[in-house]
Amino acid sequence: MTTKHSRHIKKTSILVTKLNRHSVVTRRKLVTQVSPESQPGDVVTEEKKGIFARFKMAYKQYGKVLIGVHLATSTVWFSSFYYAAVTGIDVIPLLQSMGVGETVLKAFSNPAIGDVAVAYLLYKIATPARYAVTIGGTHWTVRQLRRLGYMPPVPQGDSIRSLMKEGRSQMKEKASTMKDRAEDVRDKIKEKTKDHVDSMRDNMQKKKQK
Repeated sequence: MTTKHSRHIKKTSILVTKLNRHSVVTRRKLVTQVSPESQPGDVVTEEKKGIFARFKMAYKQYGKVLIGVHLATSTVWFSSFYYAAVTGIDVIPLLQSMGVGETVLKAFSNPAIGDVAVAYLLYKIATPARYAVTIGGTHWTVRQLRRLGYMPPVPQGDSIRSLMKEGRSQMKEKASTMKDRAEDVRDKIKEKTKDHVDSMRDNMQKKKQK
């Protein structure tokens, strides 16, 4: 009995290792950019890259709120996958449509894998979708917390539009100031030139009179 249990654990760990390698390869693919000649799968990869970047940005902005939402949604995700594994729902057609590799698909066909391992595999495969749900849930939670007064509202000066308007107004003020200074310098030059010309005319007239 102990030998069978150890074999089961060994097979599960091997499958998890293969899945982690599959995730690493997928993340490496995220570095590639979409070109006009890209295939539809490349577009999906670029979308995944955008989701991971948005997740990191949301974490930097909301921190603890995002962690709480992520833990809550992750619990729901894993529980749903575990229920699907226990009830024997066939997820292979869905995984095939998602472009999952044959190595991972064979794992789901292996009767030696337990329900927890199947749920974990599904949980890892659904990472992009989980992140997207976490981001949306975090934004909704932040709005509700601000509405209830548990979080301070976003300062008007911190919004992008306000910063852009402030920058434009500052540029206009600087341009107006530079224009005024240029006009002052031009007027002073005209006055000095006129005074100099008048002085030369007076001197010439005085010389002629002598």
